[in-house]
Amino acid sequence: MKHLLNAALAIALTLTLTSCFQVIKWVFGHHGDDNKPQKDTTTAIISGSMTATAGDSTATMRQPDFDNDEPSAKGMDDQDLDDVGQGLDEEQPGRGDGAMDEPDPYKRYAGTPHDVVDFRQQMAHAHGKRYHNERFGYSYSYPSCFRTVSRSQNGDGQVVQCEEVVLSMYASHNAMNWTTAEACRQQAFHPTYKVVKPNYYIASGTMQSGEIYYEKCVLRGDTFITIQIAYPKRYQNDVEGLIAEIAAYRP
Repeated sequence: MKHLLNAALAIALTLTLTSCFQVIKWVFGHHGDDNKPQKDTTTAIISGSMTATAGDSTATMRQPDFDNDEPSAKGMDDQDLDDVGQGLDEEQPGRGDGAMDEPDPYKRYAGTPHDVVDFRQQMAHAHGKRYHNERFGYSYSYPSCFRTVSRSQNGDGQVVQCEEVVLSMYASHNAMNWTTAEACRQQAFHPTYKVVKPNYYIASGTMQSGEIYYEKCVLRGDTFITIQIAYPKRYQNDVEGLIAEIAAYRP
């Protein structure tokens, strides 16, 4: 009976020690696995993408490629590359020649005759052009948008024109020894406005054709030098600057 009790105690002790070793092995085994990478990671970097897993849902965020600032051409065809270039151009309007489409001047000056609008546009982009007459030794500057339409055969001057506005510049000898007042009276048209000075006269009125004229005639020595502008009435507001230049003219 004593031998049986000792055997039972030995078996119980063996089972107890075995269980303790199994528990210790299990505990230390799982603790060591905490340092190993887990299959069910919460964050993983895959081919430049960040994937976050939460339950059954997955979200992917594109990581920036700091090694290459240029758009990647991988996987793009020629059309894709063309679209990239077009996008850059669209983001930088005015790059290149910098020209922007100008507003339609006819809409801007609605109700104004088209030839007057054209005159305004040409005057706005014109620069000064100088005419010098060799025969009588006088000069006159006018906008470059005026084109020469005729020159005197005897070399006393020329006529230039822009749209319906005409500038005439000519000279003549004072063969009759007239005063400026006498010269003013020889005009073909009766002026409605005139100023007469010893060395010049200014006259303005309406021609038989209905056009308005403004001229200044300067007596220099024995030579009369005349600058004249003629224009339809619809140009009246647009030629004020030209008239002021004629009024201030000193050969």
